[in-house]
Amino acid sequence: MLKKIISIVLLLTLTVVIIPVFPQTSQNEWIRIGIYFNDKRGKVKPLDSINIESANSLYLYYSDDKNFTYIVDLGIKEAVVSKDVYNTNGSTKYSYHIKVGRYISFTDAKRAASLIKTNENVFVGFVDGAYSIMIGNYGSQQIANDKAKTIYGAEIFTSDSAIVINDKDSKPLFLFDSKQLFLMIGPKPESQIERIKAGNRWYRGRIEFKRLTPSDMTVINVVKLEEYLYGIIRMEIDPMWNIEVVKAFAVVARTYTMSHIGKHK
Repeated sequence: MLKKIISIVLLLTLTVVIIPVFPQTSQNEWIRIGIYFNDKRGKVKPLDSINIESANSLYLYYSDDKNFTYIVDLGIKEAVVSKDVYNTNGSTKYSYHIKVGRYISFTDAKRAASLIKTNENVFVGFVDGAYSIMIGNYGSQQIANDKAKTIYGAEIFTSDSAIVINDKDSKPLFLFDSKQLFLMIGPKPESQIERIKAGNRWYRGRIEFKRLTPSDMTVINVVKLEEYLYGIIRMEIDPMWNIEVVKAFAVVARTYTMSHIGKHK
């Protein structure tokens, strides 16, 4: 009987396509799994934008690959995450924003932004480790300079590695640009299992975004190891099979996953 179980598990393992696993954080149970990235086999590729959805409110975090730091509750269930570009006549080019001040928290920057009187979009950005007020989205530095003349302390910001979060009506909510930290979005933690939709598929855990200058975005699923294994088992075999078969498959899946941690840095 044992030989039969092992044979079945080995056969199933050969048919499983495991998405590359990225380095763990300091919380040992969390792993990173590439969703959209520069795949040498050409099966997937980075994206310029992606829709994100949750059954409840979306939370923003930033990550240093070891720890997760909470930023803010967006207060919405749907958002669009995209690389920061200026769209015109079907083409894209660098986007320019007016940047004002440096603040230690999102709350402080948001409060200061509410005092800005302008017809342009005003939102908060996280740039090089600090929060700032961001104003507008312009297709040239000259236009941005002209707009900034009447704003005290204004400077022009542009970057080929920035990521912007918009609501479903294309209104900018947050801009993120950092060389050491990475943007992460997750559902409001109202239960032990977090679920979030990226594109057309639901995932357990959270979604992380990395943009290597000046590429499209790499999209990563950050999930607890046990929850990832639950998903693999449900996807690859029938959980109602003989319990020994399920146990054996879980051991093989865990071993394979752990052996691939850090393989695709």
